[in-house]
Amino acid sequence: AYHVPVFVWGGSDGGICRGSVRSNGNIDVVSLMKTAAKDILIEYGGHAAAGGFAIDYSYINAFTDALEKTYASAAKTPQEHSMILDCELPLSQVTASLWTDLARLEPHGMENKRPIFFFSDAKVKTAKELGKGGNGHISFEFEASSGVTVGGVGFGLGVEKLAHIQSGTMVDLAASLERNYWR
Repeated sequence: AYHVPVFVWGGSDGGICRGSVRSNGNIDVVSLMKTAAKDILIEYGGHAAAGGFAIDYSYINAFTDALEKTYASAAKTPQEHSMILDCELPLSQVTASLWTDLARLEPHGMENKRPIFFFSDAKVKTAKELGKGGNGHISFEFEASSGVTVGGVGFGLGVEKLAHIQSGTMVDLAASLERNYWR
């Protein structure tokens, strides 16, 4: 929600804190640490999207200030709001055989992203708020022309969209596929 890198740290064994950082995607976090605080960090490393560090606890406030100042003035990579779609599929092809084939592509991570599929004209069978308290998640059931039903979750989609998504609505979807183990 804040679109900034996240740094967390803990412990003080002998006054040393160890931490981890994740990028928001618009800045190299190892370069950020190097520019902001290489002289006060005991060690640091990682890659553009994630890293780790160790620092003497007495320098935490100086570290935080240096990170904020450096991030504010750093050149950032513009965030594109586009998506690379790997394949267009009819919803009816979401079968046990497809799950078996997709499992062969695992494990997924930074260099092996989960495939994103495009499903054209998927028919909404049901759409309802997932959970309580307006967290913005919507649970769906989509129905293929063959009658196959596939469930889905729109995380953070916004429950205000429910008024526009009724049973029978035809939608185009971009989605990654995951087995649902949550019950």
